[in-house]
Amino acid sequence: MCMKKLLSIFFALFAIQASGQEAYKPLLIDGKTWTYSVGNFFAGYRTFNHIVDGDTLIDSKIWKKVYIESPVGSECRFEKAMREEGKKVYERQRIYEPGGGYREVLFADFDAVVGSQYVEDEGMYTEVTATTSIDLEGITRHQIILEQHEDGYPYSSYDDSTSYWTEGIGGDCGIYQSVQWLGTTGNRCTLLYCYEDGKCIYRHPEAVGIEHLPSTISTSSSHFYDLQGRQLQGKPERGVYIRDGKKYIVR
Repeated sequence: MCMKKLLSIFFALFAIQASGQEAYKPLLIDGKTWTYSVGNFFAGYRTFNHIVDGDTLIDSKIWKKVYIESPVGSECRFEKAMREEGKKVYERQRIYEPGGGYREVLFADFDAVVGSQYVEDEGMYTEVTATTSIDLEGITRHQIILEQHEDGYPYSSYDDSTSYWTEGIGGDCGIYQSVQWLGTTGNRCTLLYCYEDGKCIYRHPEAVGIEHLPSTISTSSSHFYDLQGRQLQGKPERGVYIRDGKKYIVR
């Protein structure tokens, strides 16, 4: 009898603990949008949007296509490919060096632990200093707190060296940048809004009073694109192409 009671208590405690573990909230979902403001005091600021729309196959891996609408109200165009594997997010990044091409780089790791380090460039890296939970628009999200380092010291240019990865939202700059390195230009990117399924899941405190921007962005156009997002000269005679966000096959 006592054993049955102990087992009942054990399973009850296990159920409570399991129910308290929140399911992972993915970052890359079709239709999800991010709205930013980027620039500096001297040159001024511009507002633009990112939207995730559709898949593409590159090097035998399925990637999400990210479109940019810059400035807001202009025609959307393909900007980059990103993918999510487990709790890690990767970005396909252009190589601006002799030989060119692309490389796959880690954009964010939502399974990171304190002490983990991620190299950004020669002499520059970020280190996880803490993990926490944050409530955004009524939803609790896992957050990774990072400190940027340059030549072994905390990076300090214009403001502090702290950055964040927030589950389902992305970095300080959404999916525009993994972390914000101000560099020599002093340009700052501010994530204003993030929408998922037509609902605002992130709103910057300073965005209060800013004119509300559309929660959906149309990728409709009269252009034809290949599966890598490159614009074609016209409708292909055969093969696969994208138009108005839909995939077509010409045999």
